[in-house]
Amino acid sequence: METTQSSWRRKHLDEIARIIKPNGKVICFGWNSSGVGKTRGFKIKEILLVPHGGSHNDTICTVEVKL
Repeated sequence: METTQSSWRRKHLDEIARIIKPNGKVICFGWNSSGVGKTRGFKIKEILLVPHGGSHNDTICTVEVKL
């Protein structure tokens, strides 16, 4: 249950933002477009939508760069 809480994700994103150097890239995959985010100093550079067809959820891939 711990890994499904928003506080768990926030802690991991904070740590990712801390260790990535300026101009470093982060690639996120999921069912939503929430990556590391502007508030942590990142800018989205690329977005890829991967449709799986039928009743399967699409996968959203984002590439963000640390400013």
